[in-house]
Amino acid sequence: MDSIKTSDSTTLSNFIWKIADDLGSTLIHPTIVSQKVEFIIDHFTRNIAGLLNGEAKAMVVTGGRAQAVKYKLAFDRYIKQHNLQHIKALVAFSGKVESQSFGKDDEKDFLGIDIEKEYTEYNLNPDATGDLRQEFEPSEYRVMIVANKYQTGFNQPKLVVMYLGKKVSGVEAVQTLNRLNWTYPGKDVTYIIDFVNDP
Repeated sequence: MDSIKTSDSTTLSNFIWKIADDLGSTLIHPTIVSQKVEFIIDHFTRNIAGLLNGEAKAMVVTGGRAQAVKYKLAFDRYIKQHNLQHIKALVAFSGKVESQSFGKDDEKDFLGIDIEKEYTEYNLNPDATGDLRQEFEPSEYRVMIVANKYQTGFNQPKLVVMYLGKKVSGVEAVQTLNRLNWTYPGKDVTYIIDFVNDP
């Protein structure tokens, strides 16, 4: 593993997230996912939510389907616990994720993972009735969590911030980050919050 350099602006949490993601584990611990979700929601609320007349959106790029499921469950849990009305998340991935993909049994309880259930984007987005790209358009949905699907080739002009939880490089990096390039009236700034890639 490469050595990790910290600076005054790097918090201990960022350092821990970097180590966890550098290990390349798709079985990222639920505590780390929950800490990232708390950071993302706080950052979004303080810096992004008011942009574009309250219609700015975010994308969370995860390292795989199991991580995407954990992020979605953590988002829903945090939103419910804090009674948040201004933010709602969708998750997009292909196929299904079975319970053995989530790691140790004692970690599953933390996010409320049902060990008997197969997770799909359909049962994780129960209020969605159609194509998730169209569902993401209304202002109630502010965050799209992705695992490859929609990471490229997805055009949402109101996308203002991307939270990267996956290593990207070369063409994949260009295509991923290009999701932010679409113009929209009043959109004059974009953000990339990168949890895993080297500067």
